[in-house]
Amino acid sequence: MINNKLYAGHHTGLFLLENGKAKRKATTNGLWHVKQLRSNPKYVIGGTYTGLFLFKVNEQHELEGLRKIDGFDESSRFFEEDRKGNIWVSQYYKGLYKLNLNNSLTEVAVTDASESYDLPEWEHIILARIDNELYLGTEKGIFKIDQNTDSIVEDQLFSSVIGENWVYLLEQDNQKNIHVFSENRVGFFKQVSANNYAYIPSSLFQLRNSFNNDLLKVSKNVTNGVFFNANEGFIHYRPNLEDRVTIEKQPIVSRVYSVAEDSILYFRMPFENRQDSVESIKIIQGTKVLQFIVESFKFKDVNNRQFRYFLKGFNSNYGDWTSSTIKEYTNLKAGNYEFYVQTFNFLGEIVTSQPLRIKVKPPFYKSPAATIIYGVFGLLL
Repeated sequence: MINNKLYAGHHTGLFLLENGKAKRKATTNGLWHVKQLRSNPKYVIGGTYTGLFLFKVNEQHELEGLRKIDGFDESSRFFEEDRKGNIWVSQYYKGLYKLNLNNSLTEVAVTDASESYDLPEWEHIILARIDNELYLGTEKGIFKIDQNTDSIVEDQLFSSVIGENWVYLLEQDNQKNIHVFSENRVGFFKQVSANNYAYIPSSLFQLRNSFNNDLLKVSKNVTNGVFFNANEGFIHYRPNLEDRVTIEKQPIVSRVYSVAEDSILYFRMPFENRQDSVESIKIIQGTKVLQFIVESFKFKDVNNRQFRYFLKGFNSNYGDWTSSTIKEYTNLKAGNYEFYVQTFNFLGEIVTSQPLRIKVKPPFYKSPAATIIYGVFGLLL
């Protein structure tokens, strides 16, 4: 949207959408989108498959194609202008570039950011403008282009939620909501005050497999909410309709089974009321294979459920995510253990089970009673 006129990028160029018709405005080698130059609003830059294309705003307030800008030929799907008038371009598979436009807007001088700036990953970078600041979504989380120091620094606003997860989309809408789609989170940051955001998980998490991560885009030119492009059309999403009143359903352990002895040590009946705590399961050291079977109360997207497991006293932390509802441990030593399972709810939030306590008792010949008996026999001999 430029000067209240709606444009569409196409693989053959730029079109003006007006009165139900598409009017060609320029022929280019593909066109991702267009953005008005902040430093020179009479001109507009278009990102194409082979660099940048220059437009001017004519007397009818429409875009008029001028020429390709020389000096840069990489695909320019993500580009933003900084406060000094430099154009930053992230090429998804090749890295990040800083372009300096000459005064006549005909040519750019190119700086390969990988040679001048610090960033842990230089592929799969997306570029986003949030409140006039420039951010980078990467395979290792979110970073910020510090325009005051001309450096790339770790983000301080959003990383506490996103962490070091792969970020596929980061975009601010017209209501100041910041939409994020990452490796294991789908949601948005709602602005509470300046530089203060609250993260709200999105029900779009259930549709995450309907998106093309490589080509994610948010269209903000709608009255209510935004449009996401999907594999089969568009998804109209209205953040204000998110219902945060939910009944949290923790995953549970439905059965504990001793494989070698072919015996059930713990069993929960279907639809049985949840208990605040379960009495410790007691087994003897030497039980070769202990099998836990878990359940998750997620009735949508059941084919994409993920779990990870933690046996306190045996593991140092949770294991990797897996689709398996079965976890086995072998040859546990005598001691006390607590078993936990985690999964995602329908908003993509991690939920954790109540602990199931396991007490592994030593065999009789290693027990305190046996030690006393051995001592008595020793005294009698």
